[in-house]
Amino acid sequence: MNAYVQLIRPPQWIKNLFVFAALAFGNAFGKKVGDRYAVALSLLAFAAFCLASSAGYVFNDILDRHRDRLHPMKKDRPIASGQVSIRAGAVVTLILLAATLA
Repeated sequence: MNAYVQLIRPPQWIKNLFVFAALAFGNAFGKKVGDRYAVALSLLAFAAFCLASSAGYVFNDILDRHRDRLHPMKKDRPIASGQVSIRAGAVVTLILLAATLA
């Protein structure tokens, strides 16, 4: 897997699916489950949560790189292993944060 893809941890995005729970309970708020506006807002929220959580993962990997290098499983993460530089990780973090706010 590409080091940058691994860095942003897409498998963790499944946790962000909770934003779609609002659609399931939408009738309680006077919205239809299939309401296009509600669906669009939920998709935007999901994307924003994915971008923000990925930014957090990358930033955490930068901060924890020294400890991660000593960990038997985390030592292979892109920043800890040196596949992605600290500077590149910082740039990725800033791009993800900017995209989250866009």
